[in-house]
Amino acid sequence: MNSKVLEATLSIANNEKSNVTLVNVSKENVTTGLTYVPEDYLEDVLNELEK
Repeated sequence: MNSKVLEATLSIANNEKSNVTLVNVSKENVTTGLTYVPEDYLEDVLNELEK
């Protein structure tokens, strides 16, 4: 994340006494051309992300 964007966000949050939630989106677990998705695939991925 751009540090200027982060600094501005934190400044606004501090001035407004707000909470900030950061979300990181990654393509690491994205598969292309997958024709078969196992029944528990999404649950398994979510469990791994929680760890």
